[in-house]
Amino acid sequence: MLEAMRGTDGVTPYHSDANFILFRTGLPAPVLFTRLVQRGVLVRDVSGQPMLDRCLRVTIGTPDENARFLEALRESVMAP
Repeated sequence: MLEAMRGTDGVTPYHSDANFILFRTGLPAPVLFTRLVQRGVLVRDVSGQPMLDRCLRVTIGTPDENARFLEALRESVMAP
């Protein structure tokens, strides 16, 4: 999933050995969070934490859940 996220314009994921991936977005985190929720995907907005401006965190799920997340992410960062 990390590699797929790296190939998404406007998203910078950070390596993780845990079951989640922290990523920074070119959009304000609350905007991307809302767009993802509207597409049925729940992530954690961590942008209020020190040094995590524009950051969200996604938990790794099943292959189907991960595919839905990636599709929603691509749609959300490209939305006007």
